[in-house]
Amino acid sequence: MEPKYFVTIHAADARALRGLAGFDLDLFQATARSSEQDYHIEGLITLPDVSRLVAAGYRVTVEAPEHARARAQETASLGEWLADMGEE
Repeated sequence: MEPKYFVTIHAADARALRGLAGFDLDLFQATARSSEQDYHIEGLITLPDVSRLVAAGYRVTVEAPEHARARAQETASLGEWLADMGEE
């Protein structure tokens, strides 16, 4: 399995941003943003995916490897967390 990286994908316009749907990538829709000069979205993709996007005219900023932002392995209820903090 290819390692994945957190990225920001920059598109030339809104149409190009919507065109990312055809690449079948793990994109975070809630991060999609646009301004007069920049359209971008964040995602978690492989380096070969980065190459495909660049070849298609997108600009991709690789932010961090997947393991650098791993999810917490331990969870606690609010009551347990407050007790650990000495608040309960």
